[in-house]
Amino acid sequence: MPALDSRNNPAGGSHGPPSTSLGVIVVAGGRGSRMGGANKAALSWGGQSFLRVLLNYLSAAAPAPPAGTSARTGAGSHIIRDVVVVSSRDIPADCTECAGAAHEGTGEPTRYAVVAEIPAFSGPLAAIAAGSQTLLSRPEKHDYIAVFAVDAPASPLLLPGLTAAVSGDLIEAPSNSPADAVDVALVVDSEGFRNPLCALWRAEALHAAVDKLAERDELVNGSVRWLLRERRIAEIPATTNVRDFDTPEDLAGQAGAAIP
Repeated sequence: MPALDSRNNPAGGSHGPPSTSLGVIVVAGGRGSRMGGANKAALSWGGQSFLRVLLNYLSAAAPAPPAGTSARTGAGSHIIRDVVVVSSRDIPADCTECAGAAHEGTGEPTRYAVVAEIPAFSGPLAAIAAGSQTLLSRPEKHDYIAVFAVDAPASPLLLPGLTAAVSGDLIEAPSNSPADAVDVALVVDSEGFRNPLCALWRAEALHAAVDKLAERDELVNGSVRWLLRERRIAEIPATTNVRDFDTPEDLAGQAGAAIP
């Protein structure tokens, strides 16, 4: 696995208000065309699937409290209440907790679900919409929703920085808008490319953005960047943790990564 950038290592401390409810959408589907048709969620990294690695990093960035408690431990400022994996492909065997209702009714603090975008393989925007709809169906109202892509399995380690940004480090907004009106924080690379697949949204803002695109019939095979239209955006710099793997050559350059 790559060396973790200390600027976004969750061991460094917490940000933002305590004990906010976090929903997570993991975009894990896709045809994997540039990966020779491989299921990216099942790619191997250090003996684990990419999806398993991502979920491990997610737990490190925002660990859930013990069952039956409301207190939280560790760094970060969120309690992960729901994780929705969106894929039209098989879920790796080492991610059996994503099989649906395994944790429902057990007192466990985090619920897992697997849903598919409609229609299948209709792109990351449709996948986020499917995840948004699933989170809306949950009994608990989420404060924030994080979006990560399975082909960047270490990206959840950016969560503390995204939390700080959405809480107040406003970079772009209409004039006279307060910093706390940020809709979404996301990473931006050295060339100014914004990555909406490594982002933290205020839940209401994401649901509203999805609804607007649905009304325009723009979700299927649409650009995920359309979610950012007319939204107040905060940015944090990308680090090596957000590196994605699109081709076999990318895997060849990373020790321990392979197509199983």
